[in-house]
Amino acid sequence: VDTSFEYVGINLDAAFDWNITDTDFDAKLGTGYTLLGVDGSVTSKWDVDDFSYEGMDVTAGYTWKISDTFSVRPNVKLPFDDDWKRGEIVAGVSITINFSTN
Repeated sequence: VDTSFEYVGINLDAAFDWNITDTDFDAKLGTGYTLLGVDGSVTSKWDVDDFSYEGMDVTAGYTWKISDTFSVRPNVKLPFDDDWKRGEIVAGVSITINFSTN
């Protein structure tokens, strides 16, 4: 189950997952912002059935809108585990192509 709320460039996301095979319940709670193409977010991860903190992801990016139908978004993700140790930084580029201008 996923839900989100956004107001004036600030968003709040919540997700709840249930693995039926392992009877495992997980949740994610995050917040982020978007301002003039620059965005960032922080998402915490929880193990609900054990009531334990699993870690956190911090992300940042910039959306460069080249035209109404084409944009490029370089981004980075920095994960932390439950002991606040930093994981591998992941960098990427997302390309968005819209075939409809509606």
